Amino acid sequence: MAIPEDILKRIEQDFQAQANQAISLIEKALGTESFCFFSPRQLRCAVFVAEGNLVVLQQALQLGLTDCRDLMLWGEYTLQDGKYVRLHDWNLPFEVAQVS
Repeated sequence: MAIPEDILKRIEQDFQAQANQAISLIEKALGTESFCFFSPRQLRCAVFVAEGNLVVLQQALQLGLTDCRDLMLWGEYTLQDGKYVRLHDWNLPFEVAQVS
């Protein structure tokens, strides 16, 4: 899978001088055999939670390889009053997605 353009733009924005390293981490994860596969939604979750931090990106990608549902929980939901509330819909590109 090619990395969608909106994700590449967000990587450049968030990681700046380390953008190439971030892309390399993602490409490596995309090439890994796992029962989970990376969809654009999952990649957006990983980039979003990383906030420009390569270590966090690596952790998010590893989580995605272990259980992609946990990655989506981390990237799209928050805990409010003991319940998970969805804040983001990363099925949509970064520039289109709305925060609830």
